[in-house]
Amino acid sequence: MAACELFLGRLDGAHDESALSDEERAKAERFRRPHEKNRYRSSRSFLRCLLGAKTNAAPHEVEIAVKCVSCGSDEHGKPYLPSFPDLSFNLSHSENRVAVVVAEGHQVGVDIEAVPDQVMPALWQMLASQRERTSVREIPDWDEQIALWVRKEALLKATGQGLAVDPRNVDVDAQGCYPSSGDLYGHVWVEDVQVGGDYRCSVAMVGSRPVISRLT
Repeated sequence: MAACELFLGRLDGAHDESALSDEERAKAERFRRPHEKNRYRSSRSFLRCLLGAKTNAAPHEVEIAVKCVSCGSDEHGKPYLPSFPDLSFNLSHSENRVAVVVAEGHQVGVDIEAVPDQVMPALWQMLASQRERTSVREIPDWDEQIALWVRKEALLKATGQGLAVDPRNVDVDAQGCYPSSGDLYGHVWVEDVQVGGDYRCSVAMVGSRPVISRLT
């Protein structure tokens, strides 16, 4: 087991504009819809303030880079801190909620999703592995399908693979998550976190079961 911290916040309040980097301010201006622009600014400010506290740096000065684990590109991929390579973090936001997970020594991922009102009939076929489809007598209810999606996305964010990996190639069971084909850095543990309201949240950790300290 290994410790990690989960920070939860809201995106519908004020945010610290000074926490953003110049690149993030420029990116925010490219959003056409005001609510999307505000959510981006708020989520990035939330992340940078946390990372600044963790690294003893001004939030806007925290260097965040990305690296693709598949092709090695530094133009896209999982974010990391070049000056603090052992400090793993991950960000997710949905509607008005934001989640950030931070850990030392283990790669982590988080996903938070508002449960949509509208059912997507094709989601189960797009999401479930062969084992998952054959292990149930009927398609799970909508809420459980979203929970499964959140678990798999947290896993794929922890490994850095993202949706470059077909979710149907990843199995989820009571012991966590693991790949049903190929190698996703060995065993990856996933824990559900109760965050209240119509939201589902999961945290994933590569190589060890996460012991989550939830902070709001």
